Amino acid sequence: MPRAKDAVSTERHKDIALHHLIRSKGTKISKDILELDAKFKSYFENPVKNDVSLAIINRYKRLVAKAEEDEIKQHDVILCTCTTAGSNAVLRSGIIEQSIVDESGMCVEPDCLVPIVHSKAKQIVLIGDHKQLRPIVLNQLARDMGLERSLFERYAKQFPEQTIMLNMQYRMHPDICDFPSSEFYGGQLYSQPGLRFSSDPMFRDFTPAAEVLWPRIRQDRRQRRRVEDKRFVMCHVEGEEESLVISTAEGGEMSKKNQAEIQEVKRIYNILVSKTSLKLPKANIMVLSQYRAQVNEIEKALKGHGEGVQVSTVVASQGGEWDIVIFSTVRSIPEYQIVERPTKGWCKVNLGFITDDNQINVALTRSRRFLIIIGNKKLLRCNPTLEKLISHYEHYGKVKDAGKFLPMGIKGTQFYEKLPPRLQRKLDAGEYYQEERQRSDEGYNEVKFEEEEEL
Repeated sequence: MPRAKDAVSTERHKDIALHHLIRSKGTKISKDILELDAKFKSYFENPVKNDVSLAIINRYKRLVAKAEEDEIKQHDVILCTCTTAGSNAVLRSGIIEQSIVDESGMCVEPDCLVPIVHSKAKQIVLIGDHKQLRPIVLNQLARDMGLERSLFERYAKQFPEQTIMLNMQYRMHPDICDFPSSEFYGGQLYSQPGLRFSSDPMFRDFTPAAEVLWPRIRQDRRQRRRVEDKRFVMCHVEGEEESLVISTAEGGEMSKKNQAEIQEVKRIYNILVSKTSLKLPKANIMVLSQYRAQVNEIEKALKGHGEGVQVSTVVASQGGEWDIVIFSTVRSIPEYQIVERPTKGWCKVNLGFITDDNQINVALTRSRRFLIIIGNKKLLRCNPTLEKLISHYEHYGKVKDAGKFLPMGIKGTQFYEKLPPRLQRKLDAGEYYQEERQRSDEGYNEVKFEEEEEL
C-alpha cells in the first residue's frame, strides 16, 4: 500500500510492499515511474536547476495509480491500514470476500468503519482485545462523547453471541496469568499446559535465575515434593512523585517521575544483569512505566549498562513480551494524605491514569517468566483493581518493602550458599557464567537442593 510519510520500508518488506512492487516489474510503467522518481530527487537536491511542472506531477500520479491498481488485482490477500482500505486502488481491485481488521480494539470507530463500509466485503472479522488498550483519543470532549470506545468493544458487549474468545494463552507463566484471568477475563483465560516459557538456557531449572527468582520450596508434606515459588513480587516504595514538563513530538507534556522508585529499579536491574549476580541478557528484561518522565529518568539511570537496555511506556509495550518485566507505577503521596474512602475525583487527581484497567492489564501481561511491580501499596490500594492485585500478592507473601527483595543480590540466597566454594569464588570474580553457559544445554546439575526431612 502507499507508504505513510514517516514509514520506512526495510529490505525484508520489499517482496510484498506495493511501493517496491510497482517499481520492480521491468514494465514501461515501472521504468517511467523510476525515471520520474529520479527527476523528483534531483529537484529536491537542486530546485532551481531542476524544475518540475504540474503536468509532470499529474502524470506521475496517474502512472502510480494505474500501476497500483494493476498490481493489487494480481494478489488474493491485501495488507493495508484501515485508512488505505478506502483508497481507489483497493476499491477497484475487485470483489472483497472477507475484510479482517486486526487490533480493532485500538481503532477509533471511524477508522474501523472504512474497511467495513468501503470494501463491501461479504464477511467482516474484527480481531482484538477490548480489555487491553483502547483507542488513544487526546481530546477530552471526544472521549466524553464515546470516541474512546472501539467498534470492537461495542460489538463484543452488544452481541456477545457473535464474539469468540481465544482463551488459551501461550506467553505467561500460569502464576502471572492467574490474576489477569480472574480480574479481566472472568477466569476464562487459560495457560497452555506444559508450555516452555523461554528458550533461553539461563532460565532452565537449577540455573541461578530460576533458583533465585522463583526458588523451589517444600509445600506438600505427604508427597514430599518441592514446587516453585510464585513468579511475581511487589516492592513497596514510599517515594515522592515529582511533576515536570517533558518534550514530545507534539510539544510540551506534563508528566511525573519518582526518584525512589528509579533507585529501586536500578538496584534490581543491576542484580539481574550483573556478571557477579544473575547476568541475565538485557534483551530478556523490560522496564515499564506509564509516565514518559519516569521512562526517561530510568533510561538515564541505567545508561551505565550500555546499549540494549529496554525501557518503555506501557502504551508502547502493547503486543510485546519479555522474560522479566519491571513495572514502576510512579504515583505516591504521604500516608497522612491518603483518605479512607477515596472518591473517583480524588483518585483521578492522586492516581491519574495508572488506575486505567486496560493499561493495568497490558502491564501485567507483558512478562513471560517473572513480574516485578514497584510502587506505593498504601496509595495503590485506593483503586479497587490494584487493591485486589496487592491482596493477591500478599496472600502468597510476595509484597516486600523496598530493598527487601534480594537485599544482598545473589549472595543472600540459598542458591549461593549451596554452591561449592570453587563456584562461589568464580561467581564473586564474575567468571561463573562462562562455565555455566557451557553446561547450559545439559541443565545445571552440580548444585541441587536436597530434600529436607521436615518443612
